[in-house]
Amino acid sequence: MICRVVSPLKESFVKDVVAVTLPTITGIAEVKRGHAEYFTSLVPGVVVCQLENGSREEIEVAEAVCWVYHDEVKIVM
Repeated sequence: MICRVVSPLKESFVKDVVAVTLPTITGIAEVKRGHAEYFTSLVPGVVVCQLENGSREEIEVAEAVCWVYHDEVKIVM
């Protein structure tokens, strides 16, 4: 799975992700590989990507929208 973060100034991504923890408007949500298509709004906080090798990567986000589809989590700030 890939976690892609898009902002007006740059686009970055994290590969080999098995789960993503998202700070949504309704609370914390966890998305895993194979999750159904999902669309939500994010509040300012930290997105945590759990990687296949057991490590994790944290991404600071402001208010954003998030779309989960085809083994990709796309965050648009």
